[in-house]
Amino acid sequence: MILDSKDLLLLDAVQRDARQSTKELAKKTRIPITTVHNRLKKLEDQGVIQQYTIRPCYEALQKPVHAFIFVRVHSGRSQKDISAEIRSLGAQRVCIVTGETDLLVEVHVKSISALNTFVTQKLRFIEGVDQTRTTIVLDETIGSVL
Repeated sequence: MILDSKDLLLLDAVQRDARQSTKELAKKTRIPITTVHNRLKKLEDQGVIQQYTIRPCYEALQKPVHAFIFVRVHSGRSQKDISAEIRSLGAQRVCIVTGETDLLVEVHVKSISALNTFVTQKLRFIEGVDQTRTTIVLDETIGSVL
């Protein structure tokens, strides 16, 4: 599917705030409301827009510590199985990656102590986890995917 400039403009606007009505999107993008409705439907039908979701405030959820944990696994157990087990421990996201590590784990926790517990008492005890390296997020900027 080839996206044109109107599709990209709509995708950018929806990504910034998915709660906008088609009327608001039409006003912001200067695209007629009927066109906005039809384009969004087309983007959904073709799988470009897979879901509308939220971006929670983790401080309000009392999980202000945001970290990425790089995990190296040893052979004998599939990365998918290990990923699923890590996800069941409360990780927000687990990605199988290339490079020096095998998995990238994203977590939000209530404190540094809780992060330490997650890594040293949960993650490292999973069969197949060989090594971990943790990076704490100090600041974050979210941009457009386009």
